[in-house]
Amino acid sequence: MLVTLAAGCRHTEGIRFRYRTHDGTESERSVEPLRIVHTGRRWYLVASNRQAWRTFRVDRITLPELTGSRYENPRTRSSWLPKAPESLRGTSSAESASRPRLRR
Repeated sequence: MLVTLAAGCRHTEGIRFRYRTHDGTESERSVEPLRIVHTGRRWYLVASNRQAWRTFRVDRITLPELTGSRYENPRTRSSWLPKAPESLRGTSSAESASRPRLRR
């Protein structure tokens, strides 16, 4: 699973997967992945759904697949990530209150 998520991040290729929320509800998600981030004892996928930046717990993702659709790498834009997703603020992975430290 991590290989597929990492490939999407590296090759700026969309990913589709099933996601289970904290209450057990499952849904299909389609995103543009940016990075896989480790914080605390969990791994997260940081991705855009074209409306907002989102974080997804990797242990709640199933059946990830690359979609074949490519997108512009947001890191090439001058303001690629204006502020950290709410779910990452105040964690050990945050470089500051406004930008997460993202690991490869």
